[in-house]
Amino acid sequence: MLQVSVPIAHELLAQYINRGQALVQRASLVGDFSDYESWKGARKQWIDPTVEALVHVYGGSKEAEQFRSAVTPSDGGQRWQQQYAIDLECVKEANDLLSVLQGELAF
Repeated sequence: MLQVSVPIAHELLAQYINRGQALVQRASLVGDFSDYESWKGARKQWIDPTVEALVHVYGGSKEAEQFRSAVTPSDGGQRWQQQYAIDLECVKEANDLLSVLQGELAF
């Protein structure tokens, strides 16, 4: 259940969707391990505030947990190139989830 008005929820989700899209675009610049580490830092700076915003907007943890689950890779211990591809796919999935949540606001 929304804890804020629909226009505010829509705007907040739009902000985090845009940040997620920027993160996906930035991923194309990753060429070595240090680039990947920097990108991972930026990813974390997107994840944590997005989770907080979802808790604020929805007044609970269901949507926030869905987002965190989508953005968290299930695999680990891969070579950085493989892990990077997995992480990137998770970011795309999580951003898609935000888009779905935003679309649901229309109903």
